[in-house]
Amino acid sequence: MAADATAGDREAELLAMLATAAAGVEIEAGTPKPGDGDVLQRVADPEDAQQPSVEVVVAAFSRWSIATYANRFDGYSGERFVTDGETALRSGDRLVRTRLLRPEDAPVQLNYLLRQTSAGWRIVDVYLTGTISELASRRSEFTAVLRDGGPDRLVAELRQRTEALMRG
Repeated sequence: MAADATAGDREAELLAMLATAAAGVEIEAGTPKPGDGDVLQRVADPEDAQQPSVEVVVAAFSRWSIATYANRFDGYSGERFVTDGETALRSGDRLVRTRLLRPEDAPVQLNYLLRQTSAGWRIVDVYLTGTISELASRRSEFTAVLRDGGPDRLVAELRQRTEALMRG
């Protein structure tokens, strides 16, 4: 990264890298994709050998993402998903509208933003009740963590959250 880049630039680029990583998270995955290291080279100060590698950041983020979604779907009580439609967006992305039907409760609207990648279509954001962006919520959380403690703090926070989810 250029010497005149600000800490805010580093944080924004790391968040962009995490969003990109989230788009590629698969249940069997959790490992960085080829080329991910290029992003950290621009984010991290090459003089600072103490900063985590992109593989460490992406692996921590991937494990946390998987643990988060697994925790949300921890049992089956007759729920089912219904797809209400799909819309092609001007950006080339697609918005898939679904509802989670729960036998004893009101349905929950979940919309998925999909983006075409070289590996196929990937979910890049989930909208709870149709409008609350999971990505925007996480970006807000992680920006504060990065600002207060940098990439090391983010990795530690992700690991701590993952362990808590795994314990139940």
